[in-house]
Amino acid sequence: MFKFTYYRRIQVSFLLLIFIPLIAVSIISFVLIRDTMVEKLQLSNDNFLNVMIDELNKTIDDVTFASHFIVNDTNFRANLKSFADTERLNSYQDYVHFTQIQDVFSLINSKPLNNNIRMYLVNRKHFVISSGTENLSVINANLDKLMSRVNIHEPETLQWLGMADSGSGKSSSYYIARVIYDSREKRQVSVLLISIPESYFNKLLGPVEFGKV
Repeated sequence: MFKFTYYRRIQVSFLLLIFIPLIAVSIISFVLIRDTMVEKLQLSNDNFLNVMIDELNKTIDDVTFASHFIVNDTNFRANLKSFADTERLNSYQDYVHFTQIQDVFSLINSKPLNNNIRMYLVNRKHFVISSGTENLSVINANLDKLMSRVNIHEPETLQWLGMADSGSGKSSSYYIARVIYDSREKRQVSVLLISIPESYFNKLLGPVEFGKV
C-alpha cells in the first residue's frame, strides 16, 4: 500500500473504510426491512383471512340456527303439517296458519341474522312463504329447478343446492335446503330454502388491494 501514490492510498482507504462497510450495512438493512415487511404483510393477510372466516362462520351459524329452530319447534311443525297441502289461501283457517308461520319467521328475523339471508318455506304443493316482504317472482321462477335438487330423504342435513339465476340482469343467489320431515307420515311436511346472494360472496372473497408483495 505504501508503494501507491498518495491519491491512490486515499482511494483504497475510502474503499476499505467507507464504501464497503456502507454497502454491507445497506444490504443488511435491506434484508432486515424486507423480512419485517413480509412478516407484517403475512400477519395482515392472516388477520384478514380470520375476519373472512369469522364472517362465513357467522353466516353458517345463522343458517343453522334458523333451520334448527324451525325443525325443532313443536307448534311450528304442527302449523306446517296443517299447511302442507295448501295450494292457495281458500279459507280463513288457511290464512290463520299462513300468518302463524310468518310470525315465526319474524321471530327468527328478530335474531341478528345476516341481512343477506332470505328464507322460504315450500310446502308439498309448492306454496311459498317468504321470511320477508320481497317479490316472490324470482324464487317462483326457479322453484321447480331448486326442488329437483333437494333430496327429500335427507332431513337431518343442510343441503347445498348451488346457484340459481335471478333473471332480469340481477345477481344470482346460492341456495341451501333443509327438509322438514314428518316421521309418522314418513314424508316431508315442508322444505326450507335459504338464499344467499352471489354479491355477498363476491364482496367477502373479492381481491384486496393492500398486502401485495
